[in-house]
Amino acid sequence: MAFSEQRFNTEIRYGSVGGPEFNTDVLVVNSGHEQRNANWLDARGRWTSGADLFTRAEIDPLVSFFRARMGKKDGFRFKDWTDFKVAVASGVLGAADGNKWYDLSKDYVSGADTHTRRIAKPVTGTVAVYLAAVADVTATWDYVNGRVQLTALSSSVVTGVTKANPAVVTTSGSHGFSNGDTIWLETLAGITQLNDRVYTIGGVGASTFQLTGVDTRTGLITAITKAASAVITTSNTHGFSNGQSVTFSGILGMTELNNLVGTVSGVTGTSFTVSIDSTLFSTYVSVGYAYSLPASGGGVYTAYTSGGSAKKFPQSGAVTWSGDFDVPARFDTDKFEAEFMAYRESDEEMLFQVNGLTIVELRI
Repeated sequence: MAFSEQRFNTEIRYGSVGGPEFNTDVLVVNSGHEQRNANWLDARGRWTSGADLFTRAEIDPLVSFFRARMGKKDGFRFKDWTDFKVAVASGVLGAADGNKWYDLSKDYVSGADTHTRRIAKPVTGTVAVYLAAVADVTATWDYVNGRVQLTALSSSVVTGVTKANPAVVTTSGSHGFSNGDTIWLETLAGITQLNDRVYTIGGVGASTFQLTGVDTRTGLITAITKAASAVITTSNTHGFSNGQSVTFSGILGMTELNNLVGTVSGVTGTSFTVSIDSTLFSTYVSVGYAYSLPASGGGVYTAYTSGGSAKKFPQSGAVTWSGDFDVPARFDTDKFEAEFMAYRESDEEMLFQVNGLTIVELRI
């Protein structure tokens, strides 16, 4: 299903009737009390264009627009005249994703209640993002997906990353970060698996901080015994703890152990026992990794060697935005009907009346 960034004809919208619509089930019991269940977390707009007269020159673009969208098939931009602006006070940004993009949203506040709506189609040339009420003119906008990419507030040089749970990052000087900040790591050598990702940090010191929930402990396997509880030997200090769950990958020979999960015991600096019976497995040949489960933020992490940057971007709760927006929509009919109303023979001018084109909001 394609989507056109073209906006639906403005003149047609002047007579449209409609607005947001929710979907709620209401069960009324014998006592008259109600049980209500909201089926949709957000409203879906629906509009019906008003009847109006069009000349030949005016109706041609409308017919072309409808045909190009193939009726219901393809989406387009629609301007809802009752709700198309975001003020600074109601413009909010979501958390940054893995590429430092922030989703645009709008808050609707009534008393103590707030409803947040995702804004997917901002209008080019109308938007601005603000940090502490100051416009950020360096921001990069994605008008197709409703996102903004912000410039880093500060950057610190990384000098170390531990193999630990959680991983601890050391910087060359005072970084100025705070507990709960989200930061971005890039250009790390060695432990490249941490690059180009956003992290929430804690345990902040003047030149150190922890990557909350990120377990970088990894054992590079050199031997595995055949036993009721296999003993694993590693070439490095693995950092595992008794009682921890680990899994395995890349093992040659004893391939049966790959992707299995076991509990660690009998820990020494370069060995540990795992609660997996390897008695009937094939003989270990070479290589392989033991690492903490991905569910706890783990993975196969190599050792940090040098370089890298830790960057702090504007935190989502401290940034606002403003601007105009369109609604992603489609026609709710595959049938275009125009009534031929009049014809003037002297110049072959014609009048047509178009009735009731229904348009519905898209979830994208």
